Amino acid sequence: MGPQVPRFVLPASGSLPAAKEGKRGLFGIPWLGGRKAGKSGDVLPASSGGTAGDKGDEPSTGIAAFFERASVLLVLGLFACIGIGSGVYLMFFRPDPVVISPRIYSIPRPSPTFKPFVASDATSFLAALPTSDLTYGLRSAESTVMRPVTVWPSRFAEEWLLTYDDGAGVTMTVQAVQHFTLEAATSTYQHLLDVATAEAAAQAAGPSPAPAVSPSPAVSPLPAPSASASPSPTEVSGMVLGTVSVNKVEVGKSFKVIKDVTETVPDPAGGDAKEVTHQVAVVTWQNGTGVFVMTADPAVIDDLFTEYGL
Repeated sequence: MGPQVPRFVLPASGSLPAAKEGKRGLFGIPWLGGRKAGKSGDVLPASSGGTAGDKGDEPSTGIAAFFERASVLLVLGLFACIGIGSGVYLMFFRPDPVVISPRIYSIPRPSPTFKPFVASDATSFLAALPTSDLTYGLRSAESTVMRPVTVWPSRFAEEWLLTYDDGAGVTMTVQAVQHFTLEAATSTYQHLLDVATAEAAAQAAGPSPAPAVSPSPAVSPLPAPSASASPSPTEVSGMVLGTVSVNKVEVGKSFKVIKDVTETVPDPAGGDAKEVTHQVAVVTWQNGTGVFVMTADPAVIDDLFTEYGL
């Protein structure tokens, strides 16, 4: 008797349970044109005589196949239309960018409340001097007498004392000196700087017994200049050093000092005159062959110096 072979008994119906069929579409999406397919491992009925997957690979036919392919073409066509439409719009129908103009506010510059004085038969140098500076207008222009060399270190072509006021009794003076050469103007500026440096050093050391007689260095006698001009200091106590530029080109240097000035003020009622001490600021600068000394209120002199035409 040979070896026993195990046997299996089929169900009474003669077939295995049918597996559920599914649809396998494009990219795994059932509705994007797929084929009917059974799941992996599905077993067909024994009576059919086929194997799993024989019917699962059969494509859809008829109206179902038409709609499956049409849905794919519809989606692709939609994307193509969007791309083509966007390109045409950007190339031919894109509107120009909207440019909003910047808002500009025009603030009028302060000006004098009166008509400034204009000298008749003025020299070229005097005609170039400003007749107004912010709210300050020119009241007078006086040509001073040629001073000896002990006062100014070099002989000069002309010297003017300009008096401005703001219409309310507050004054500003500018001494303008035109030199024959640039070297002479540089020597004059350096001389005034040396004198101001010595005064600032003496003031920092202690009170000086000699009273100040004038806010302008051109009015009081100045020490005799040295034969060679010393270099300008980079930092001096009590002084502010700077440069003068025209169209971003340096044309000279400047310095500012603040000092106490004692003046004799007459009594409006007719009584005895009184001596009044107050602070003034003095800015001295060089512009080419010209040397200028501005004396004004310390609170406004920076703006006046910045807006002065020279």
